Amino acid sequence: MYSSVAQLAAQQTVNLEVGGSSPPGRIPMNNSINWLVFNYLQTKGYKRASENFLHESDFMNNVPKFRTNRDVNVIEYLHSRNTTSKNSAEDYQKSYSSAHLWIMETLEIYRDELFELLYPLFVHFYFDLKVKGFNEEANNFFENNKSHHEALHFEELNLIKKKEEEIREKFRTEKYTVELSDYPFTMFINFIQQSNFVLILKTLNQFINVLILPVKERKKLAKRREKREQEQKKQELTSFESDNVLSYNQQGIQIGIETSFYAEEAEINENDPENEKEKNQFSDLVVLDVDEFENLRYQPRKASIAFYTFFHCYEKLNTIELNPELTYIAAGFSDSTIKYWKTNYKENGSGNSIEKPVLLSGHSGSIYSLKINSKNTSMLSASGDGTVRHWSLDLGKSLVCYKGHYGAVWDVDFFTDNYYFATAGIDKTARLWALDYSHAIRIFAGHYSEVNCVKIHTKNQYLATGSSDKTVRLWDIRDGKAVRLFKTQDGHDGFITALAFSHNGNTLTSGANDGSIITWDIRTGKKRKKFKDHSGSINSLDYIKRNEEVFASGSNDNTIKIWDYQESPKSYQTKNTPIYRVMFTPENILLASGPYKKIDFKKQK
Repeated sequence: MYSSVAQLAAQQTVNLEVGGSSPPGRIPMNNSINWLVFNYLQTKGYKRASENFLHESDFMNNVPKFRTNRDVNVIEYLHSRNTTSKNSAEDYQKSYSSAHLWIMETLEIYRDELFELLYPLFVHFYFDLKVKGFNEEANNFFENNKSHHEALHFEELNLIKKKEEEIREKFRTEKYTVELSDYPFTMFINFIQQSNFVLILKTLNQFINVLILPVKERKKLAKRREKREQEQKKQELTSFESDNVLSYNQQGIQIGIETSFYAEEAEINENDPENEKEKNQFSDLVVLDVDEFENLRYQPRKASIAFYTFFHCYEKLNTIELNPELTYIAAGFSDSTIKYWKTNYKENGSGNSIEKPVLLSGHSGSIYSLKINSKNTSMLSASGDGTVRHWSLDLGKSLVCYKGHYGAVWDVDFFTDNYYFATAGIDKTARLWALDYSHAIRIFAGHYSEVNCVKIHTKNQYLATGSSDKTVRLWDIRDGKAVRLFKTQDGHDGFITALAFSHNGNTLTSGANDGSIITWDIRTGKKRKKFKDHSGSINSLDYIKRNEEVFASGSNDNTIKIWDYQESPKSYQTKNTPIYRVMFTPENILLASGPYKKIDFKKQK
């Protein structure tokens, strides 16, 4: 039998019978994919993979002796039968979606390797659909699945649409090389065989060169590649900063009402003689600035801080969420659970009580961020399992699970309309979502490292992201393009960990894990002021209401600080509790919370 197999591999041909009973000497259709897979492995020289395939598959024992036909090639034959199907366009989407789902559900240690196979499959499937005249289906396929690859191939995807003929020629004539270790490749081959996906194997054989590397060699190669990419990113960022930041930040942005409207109206009024008379008539009157009058109610006074301490959970507690009305407190833990408490806060001053916690389960990874909507009816959770969940606080149940990030989701934030929300992830992207869509409707790609935090602008026109590449970016949600890059030579020396907008939307404040805080002028993209008084990572920032000069920060150094441009910061120290969350209420009471860290007296001795 093995000699027969070798003969088949050498000739790469076999006569196949589809459907019905098979006469002697022909392979039944239910075994054709097995022959095809084995033939592919043999002709490519994947000795170990072909041996593993023979070992795990019993198809050879069920196939009678066969005769070969030099006029029929296995791959071309099966491909021709597949492409004559009426649903061939749907077959591409089905094959791709199944491969994507299988890769995302495989073991994490192999996921990154296997995902490298998905990009060339995606590109060639798109080109195949175009060549066959399925233009509408091809465009739908591209738009529906491009988000899977924007984090790593953002520029290439843009070029595919702009220079389609040129890119297609390159992909069709130069095989795309993918480096895999042996076991993940064997897993993928078994997936193709079990799922009967001929389209995938045909594309793999014709356009993709799989280079099998020993595990040790691949690890060394991965380290060298990672180091090379990091150096390249540093050079790109330095070059970008020195040459283009000024012009980049000169892009026009709109904060609030369009100013051109006022300019046009002022010009009209200036030329109106009636307005000139009116101006002279009232010129001696003093007009009180309404905004200044309103601000009298919110003048800074001695801070009132309400602090909630979590005990016996320092090692497990990752994130805390509060709402301004003091009616809910929520916490996310590393064991993938969420707990929230109703406080029954009484505004008449008679005190408040805390009910027993409600336990939420559904994630399979650590919880890194929580956000309660402004109506206090639901909450979003971001997890290390790569998903975001929408929870009903009334029912205590998960409503929707949102998937799209490749890896942990670090942060989540609601828009003020409580319908849209944004996320930040380890895959170097931020994403825009709507509650009734399970997939992202916009992807913001451009950071060189993971995106740690995201914040929605007060006018809902923009969102800000902070990254481990030590930069902050401002994005226009309408087209997904970055309109500001906040980065200077004397900027943050650490990863960006917290963001906050002033309430008029003109200032963005960022905090980093080196303890530094910087305020930025959104209109110009320039740094306003740098504060360096914390000795630990900045976890949370928030502005006082109706005052654009005062904000609070919470840090791992166990302190809360209230900053004022005109005064020295006021510092409030806890005994041994890092500050995970700070938030001002509409009455300018500062809410704060963190987990108490038990003091180890033995270590101190």
